[in-house]
Amino acid sequence: MTTSPRRLRVLIVEDSEDDAELLLIEIRRAGYEPEYRLVQTRDDMSAALDQQGWDVILSDYNMPHFSALGALGLLHDRNLDIPFLILSGAIGEETAVAAMKAGAHDYVMKGNLARLLPAIERELREAGERAARRLAERALADSEARYRTIVDTANDAIVAVDAEGRITCLNQRAPEMLGCDASDLLGQPFTGILQEPDRVDWERRLANLEEGTRMLSNLVDCPTADVVIGMPVEVVFEDVAPDVTLPKFRPRRAAA
Repeated sequence: MTTSPRRLRVLIVEDSEDDAELLLIEIRRAGYEPEYRLVQTRDDMSAALDQQGWDVILSDYNMPHFSALGALGLLHDRNLDIPFLILSGAIGEETAVAAMKAGAHDYVMKGNLARLLPAIERELREAGERAARRLAERALADSEARYRTIVDTANDAIVAVDAEGRITCLNQRAPEMLGCDASDLLGQPFTGILQEPDRVDWERRLANLEEGTRMLSNLVDCPTADVVIGMPVEVVFEDVAPDVTLPKFRPRRAAA
């Protein structure tokens, strides 16, 4: 059964049509059908990037009117993550290291094009993994934002505590219900806002919690304020890492 050639969108930054054709021969030999554009200047490359997306960019290191470093600068200006490989007939080690630091993903000598396709396929895989990570991070950030909106607009007070029982996070309603500022609560033991015998009971319960547990409690008295609390407080136990940025709250003091 004959396999159809795989499409590969290749932007070639090269001033030699003969050298570009050698690259295309290698790509076709590996079973790809290249959709390509040959550019020689910054303006030509900019127009090609505007016109469509590209899977990979192959660039000669130095040309009369452009360079690989100039092409990399254009990609960075546009914040594009496209596999970028430099091809050169002669490139020194220091030059190659400088190009990699500038953002090139690999370089291939024109006299050793057998390395071209393995390098392209490796960089395509890694680019796909980076794209998947960005999508996952964006989805997680969106989910966290939705959760925080729900928590912050809840009618009940919600506080999160760490493994030591210290308050690490709270919604806007919590300071209002407890009659104090958020800054007075963050970092304090949750049991410090309780009266006996609730404090003893909660110390026992917190000692046996597992991460992610949620509990409701009806607080009757709060020693930190002259208020009586009759609404439920949801306590969420979470193992908060030291580098986690906690949300900033703008609590209002409870009316006297």
